Amino acid sequence: MTIYMKSVLIVLVALLATSLNALAQHKVTGTVVDDTRAPLPGVTVTEEKTTNAAVTDAQGRFNFTVGSERSVLVFSSIGMESVHRKAGKTGNLYIVMQSAAQELGQVVVIGYGSMLKKDLTGAVGTVDMGDLKKSGTPSLLNALTGKVAGVNVTSSSGELGGDVNIVIRGNNSINAGTQPLYVIDGTLVDVNSGEVATSTISGRARFNPLAGINPADIESVQVLKDASATAIYGSAGANGVIVITTKKGDYNKTTVSLDMRFGISRVSKHIKMLQGQEFADYRFSRFPLSEEWGIDTDGDGTPDRARVFGKEFEDNTSHDWQRELFRTGFSQNYNLSVNGSTKSNALVYSLSGEYLKQNAIAKNNSFTRYTGRYKVEYAPNQQLRVGGNGAIVRTELYGPVTVGGGEQYNGWLESLLIYKPFNFKIDPGDPDNANMSSPSQTLYNAYKKTPLTRVLANGFVQYKPIPELTLRTALNTGLTFSKSQEWYSSLTSWGYARNGLANVLETNTEQWQSTTTATYSKSWKNGHSVNAMLGFETSSYVWESLNITAENFKVQTYNPVFDLGQAGALRNKPATNKYRQTRMSEFGRLFYAYKDRYLTTLTLRRDGSSKFGANNKYATFPSVALAWKAHNEPFMKKLRAIDELKLRLSAGTSGNDRITPYRSLSRLDLNYVLNPDESAIMGLAPSELANPNLKWETTTQYDFGMDISVLKRRLSLSVDLYYKRTKDMLLQADVPSQSGSFKQWQNIGEIENKGVELALNSLNVDGRDFKWRTTLNVSSNRNKILSLGSVTAIPVSISDGIINEVSRLKVGEAIGGAWGYVFDGVYQTSDFDDAGNLKPGVVRVKGVKSKPGDMKFKSLNGDDEVDPVNDKKVISRGEPKFFGGLQNVFEYKNFSLSFFFNFSYGNEVLNIGRWKYEGYSAYHNVASDYFHKRWTPTNATNEYPALQAAGKNEVSTYYVEDASFLRLQNLNLAYQLPAKLLKPLKITGCQLSLSMDNLFVLTKYSGFDPEVSYWNKLITGLDNVTYPRSRSFSFGININF
Repeated sequence: MTIYMKSVLIVLVALLATSLNALAQHKVTGTVVDDTRAPLPGVTVTEEKTTNAAVTDAQGRFNFTVGSERSVLVFSSIGMESVHRKAGKTGNLYIVMQSAAQELGQVVVIGYGSMLKKDLTGAVGTVDMGDLKKSGTPSLLNALTGKVAGVNVTSSSGELGGDVNIVIRGNNSINAGTQPLYVIDGTLVDVNSGEVATSTISGRARFNPLAGINPADIESVQVLKDASATAIYGSAGANGVIVITTKKGDYNKTTVSLDMRFGISRVSKHIKMLQGQEFADYRFSRFPLSEEWGIDTDGDGTPDRARVFGKEFEDNTSHDWQRELFRTGFSQNYNLSVNGSTKSNALVYSLSGEYLKQNAIAKNNSFTRYTGRYKVEYAPNQQLRVGGNGAIVRTELYGPVTVGGGEQYNGWLESLLIYKPFNFKIDPGDPDNANMSSPSQTLYNAYKKTPLTRVLANGFVQYKPIPELTLRTALNTGLTFSKSQEWYSSLTSWGYARNGLANVLETNTEQWQSTTTATYSKSWKNGHSVNAMLGFETSSYVWESLNITAENFKVQTYNPVFDLGQAGALRNKPATNKYRQTRMSEFGRLFYAYKDRYLTTLTLRRDGSSKFGANNKYATFPSVALAWKAHNEPFMKKLRAIDELKLRLSAGTSGNDRITPYRSLSRLDLNYVLNPDESAIMGLAPSELANPNLKWETTTQYDFGMDISVLKRRLSLSVDLYYKRTKDMLLQADVPSQSGSFKQWQNIGEIENKGVELALNSLNVDGRDFKWRTTLNVSSNRNKILSLGSVTAIPVSISDGIINEVSRLKVGEAIGGAWGYVFDGVYQTSDFDDAGNLKPGVVRVKGVKSKPGDMKFKSLNGDDEVDPVNDKKVISRGEPKFFGGLQNVFEYKNFSLSFFFNFSYGNEVLNIGRWKYEGYSAYHNVASDYFHKRWTPTNATNEYPALQAAGKNEVSTYYVEDASFLRLQNLNLAYQLPAKLLKPLKITGCQLSLSMDNLFVLTKYSGFDPEVSYWNKLITGLDNVTYPRSRSFSFGININF
């Protein structure tokens, strides 16, 4: 071959290669935006495994050539999560990037908007959802315990679905509630326990209306604490705000997640009662002439010794009711979710479903939850965005052991302790049973089912006529349907005297809310930036109920609650109730920053409420907050160890209108009056006098805070000092009888709260394979009543047997403390003369003939005579001196271990349960510990009075106990399976986890659990035989596809 032909061939091959290479190249264009559809300039677009790259322009657009349509493009930008996408055939991409979950750049949801955490000027607590989900509890509110500084979470009991009391920075009100406002995906939800239909036959049960929230559906939880953060919610924000945002779809991919968890639970503590011969001896000592408990051995007709257990009883079985009727509970929880978007990212969606079944630690009781949720957003272009989300939840509480906050006189839990351990008579009407059926009879001869269905839905339209302006309108709705069915047969104490007792209660609610906002946001090159928002909102809430109670059922072979018509009589006439409340609001917020150093937030809201008088329908709630980012000052640059130093100062007001509607109007009540012939007729009579000037409670709050991060953000600390003062409290006051009424709702009284909060986060070890981080929060609040108007004290009572007045609201004292005598030991034989009279100088109780073994009280005025007027005081502390939580997380390669402690110090509990099981009735069982330590002539103790001691029916420090505790709330061990094992199965992630809850609690408290919350929030630390908490163990599997 000639040199010429070789040269031609080489040129042809080169040209062919060049042509093939040109044919293989693929042109790609597109736009990159953030999740608000704002263009992202400066995003680096790289062809994977090459150096080929491009950068988006000011409009977020890019244009470059890659190897082929199968090439993978990587989109990256500081503060954003990287995105991987194939070039595709069309070569025209629309990429949505989301903010990376970094501490500095974390987006925080606030009132009617969001902002970066670094730009916050108010006190906002953020919950780490990763840590929250380590807990095995299916209750979101219970999982918040100890997680956020300043937020005190206590359960009314360990009962499944039980009420949860959350107090943010102290109790602000007496009658207008303590619970915070919940904002769920923009819908304002005021917790109303009346939404759950629970009859009061066997107790004032209080259940958690938000027990239907599935923690697996939650993306973020923020707690707004100071006035600058809550004032935007006006009359609903005085008690703080908890903002809950559910998960939305994933851009650029579709993820399917399956989570399964299986667990067991056991009661964590038993209270030992008398059993067998000990109980037989005790009963004979109380009834020495009873042939049922004693034997006549000498034939004189009088029993002279106790019967011998195991030989001389008709029923020789001694029952430990706690061990017989508590069981090992089993739970199963399944969650399935699909999150993704269409290929163009125009439509993003999230779908989820859940099934939860928990068998309670009490036999024949359970809790079931079904949830379904969707969330979609559609953005056909950068200007328009529409979307909506909805959820339907159904919860079912089943079983008669639903005692709520503890007021369940002669209820199941009470009988579990004090019913005699012998069961040889099943007649609950027998005097020996003290009108109480055995706990097993109640458990298996009663029926109670309480379903609740909640529907939440909302939709929105958002339009951006220019990049800086966002117009948004949203419509939210919420519906609840609840029906309680309750039945007690003649074999139970409630049904015995009435030949069966049944109750059906239905409650329904309807809520509507319309919100329209306009938000303008702009930054200038000279360092100025502004975000301004204006809004208008209207809302309506309707609640209605129907209550029917019937008795005297001739046929009880099936559940008569489904056939009330066969009842011989209605115990009460059917009762119906309904109310409606409305609000209308205008609000605005202005955020201004200069050079990322000096920040200001101003908010203003004007609310109108149907609840208040004609002269005060509207009120205005302003706030202001200032912040200084000192670390951005030039003179701070030399201090390289300091990454962030921000000082915050805020002040503002918010309101509270949580009273029943129509209280500003004159009210008439049905009453019976006597005719001259003494026949009774029903009529209407004035009960409450109108008050056209009735208005909001107003809370003014001042907050000073500091946020500091050092050592490349490995150590961060937030400290807040606050002072809150509530005035114009909503109280029911006495009015002169000449007015024709007895009561009137008025704005009187003041309360203050002041405290300090500390939150610490540290990354202790940050190695390649091993990491260790710690979070700690500690809070302290001091509450004080400053004024109650024309009175200095208001009694707080319960209705449970003999003990009634348990607390007093008293000027100068905190809300929630017990009111009573100061226990000063036990009267001894040496305190009496030979005639049986108290010796001179020994304190005596007015109107009581004391004897050895009786309770002795202090004379507070020094006159050596104890009387209820001069010698009672506040005897307990309802709120802790400080409380908080401590979490440590250890990670080694694919393993992680975490443990979480919550603690409380300095709070006390009035343990009324002890009054019940320390011999207040001769017919009831007695706690073993008390029985063996009590005063007797041969055991002259000064700590425990005699069985029949005078003074036992009085509230005193004898029943007050230190309820401080340290609880290992959760221990979690998890293992992430290696990706190389999962890839052949097309599984992107699989985690196995073992979670243990309430492993132990260190406390001096003698009851079931020191962490109690009574249904009446004016006596916060009261234990009236509260349902015990369980110790649970669960195993979970999470699989992502």
